[in-house]
Parts: sequence; structure tokens; C-alpha cells
Amino acid sequence: MRGMDEAGKRFASGDKTSLKAALDNARGYAELLRQHIDKEDNILYQMADQVLTTTDQEELLSRFEEVERERIGAGKHEEYVKLVEDLEREMVQG
Repeated sequence: MRGMDEAGKRFASGDKTSLKAALDNARGYAELLRQHIDKEDNILYQMADQVLTTTDQEELLSRFEEVERERIGAGKHEEYVKLVEDLEREMVQG
């Protein structure tokens, strides 16, 4: 994430050479997320469903959203999505 952020800032300030670093970091992060999500979907969530009540799960979701707002900041997810879209558009045009 830090690599994407730094390269994205350099790119936004006009450093076109940072595009490759931004894309490499984004691709690496995407692969990490794919692996992580696969483990969550196929192992962790199935185990959690067996032991957590619906009320427990709702409370967890609420707290996850709270932590995301506090630690990552509101709108950060959308900011990264826009960065990737901008980089993809630059690749097509570049």
C-alpha cells in the first residue's frame, strides 16, 4: 500500500516514470488480496459461520467498519480505486 501511495503521489505530481512502480505495487497487492480473500472465503468464514451467531456477526461488521473509518479514513478505499483507474487510463493512452 505504501508503495502504491508513494508512486501514485509522484505520478500525480507529474513524474510519469513512477507509473511502472505504481502498477507493479498495485499488481502485487491485488495478488496478495486474491490469496487472502480465497482463504477467508473458503476457510475462515465457513469456520466462523459454525460458531458465531447472527448477532455476533452483525457486531463484528459494525466494528470492522468503525476501525476502517478510524484507521484508514473515510473515502480512502475510493481514492485507491480512482488511482488504479487513472493508472489504467494512462497505460492505454501512454
